[in-house]
Amino acid sequence: MKIRNGFVSNSSSSSFIVISNQGNNYNVTLSTAGTLVVGQIGTTEFGWEHTTYNTVYDRINFAYIQTECGKDYNRLKMLEDVLKNNIVGLVKIVWNISDEYNCVDGKVWGYIDHQSARCEGQNMEMFESMESLTNFIFGMNSYIQGGNDNS
Repeated sequence: MKIRNGFVSNSSSSSFIVISNQGNNYNVTLSTAGTLVVGQIGTTEFGWEHTTYNTVYDRINFAYIQTECGKDYNRLKMLEDVLKNNIVGLVKIVWNISDEYNCVDGKVWGYIDHQSARCEGQNMEMFESMESLTNFIFGMNSYIQGGNDNS
């Protein structure tokens, strides 16, 4: 992988992620009894809007959706480990995002524009190592930039 100072892009759309290793934000609010409910806070729909998603919760949600909502067990395990290693008091993680639009189990819908998603091999650099994933989620200057080629 080519390492650029804070910039990683895909070639099929103008959406990209920035992974920063400068400063960390470990301030994550847990529910009662040390539970993190993924999808409860932050954006869960990453479409073609020209928008910057820059909260810890946005990045956790994005990373989880990139595991195809838990179907990629190796990357899901990596994400769980990073969260457990970096969030003080975290006891349990509830994955409350589904990639099924008409989900009936009460989960929120999670979506990443296909040109920016794993299905086209895009924006997966965060999973190249535990360090990359930690920097993506908790790096104070990390973010997801939404956009498209059509404007």
